[in-house]
Amino acid sequence: MQDQLFNLSRFDDRKNEISSNMDYPPLRAFFRRLSRECGFTVSPHRFRHTIATNLMRLPDRNLKMAQDLLGHSTPAVTLEYVESDLDKVRDMLEELDAA
Repeated sequence: MQDQLFNLSRFDDRKNEISSNMDYPPLRAFFRRLSRECGFTVSPHRFRHTIATNLMRLPDRNLKMAQDLLGHSTPAVTLEYVESDLDKVRDMLEELDAA
């Protein structure tokens, strides 16, 4: 059994006890509620991309730490989760066009 990164039952005021493991139905309900409140679909998998991207944008980024946190088999898999910074891509293309 892997340690869970976060357990939603820890943040549920309706429960008097914290379960040791979180199962799928409460997680699905949480993301449905979050999606409804945000007005767009939010998924656990999307969070994995966001975490990978934000970790790799930190000044002291550590690819191995991100890989371990996300449970990926290789650093290459982790890098597949990192999203491009569109502003930086746009700036690079403008510099290339001006050259």
